[in-house]
Formats: sequence, structure tokens, C-alpha cells
Amino acid sequence: MAGMKEPLTHEQALRRLHDHLGEEVDVGLEVRGGGGGSEVIGLHGKLRHPYSDMSDAPVPDDVRDRWDSFYTVGGQEVRLSPLSGTITESANGLDFELTAEIVLRIGWNAAERRVAR
Repeated sequence: MAGMKEPLTHEQALRRLHDHLGEEVDVGLEVRGGGGGSEVIGLHGKLRHPYSDMSDAPVPDDVRDRWDSFYTVGGQEVRLSPLSGTITESANGLDFELTAEIVLRIGWNAAERRVAR
């Protein structure tokens, strides 16, 4: 079907996020419905991960399991444990569709989007 986005697994989504570590991103929790949407929470800043500042030393499995889904955006915590719903990717970010009405959006190329507004 044309226009259908292939869903990503949680692990695939985390790998995509790792590709954008150190970049400026926007994170928004959006409530959709009634012909539109409204962002109820928004963050902007550099995407960081605890591993991104570590040396090349191996990370023990129990530590990796505990921190694998932990990120910060502009100094604020964003925890992306496996969630119900569907994860899809667009050219400039990921959509974690938690329900038909609630979407957690993580978008990169934030500077380009801000100029375009």
C-alpha cells in the first residue's frame, strides 16, 4: 500500500535515535483528535545517552539493560522503555503512536524546522 509506513521494533527505534546523538532534537507529546492535534509537552535540546560520554570500555549487560532506553534532551530525562503501540519513522524523526490519539514525537533537523516555521 502506498503511503503506509513500516513499523519499527523498539530496538530499531533506539538504533535510529543513536544515529542522532549529539544533535538538536524536539520531543513532543501530542494529543490528536477532532481534526487536529495539540502538543501538551515539548522539549528541545541535544539528544544525549549515558553511553555517548563513556570510553570504549565494555558496558556490563545489567547496566546496559537498565540504561539502554534512557536519554536526555536539553538536560531533561526521556525514558523510552518498550511501549505499547506502533513506532514509525519519517524523514525527520520517529513517532511513538501510544494510542490513536496520543503520539510521542522525536524529531531531528530541529534547526531546519524552526527556520521553516
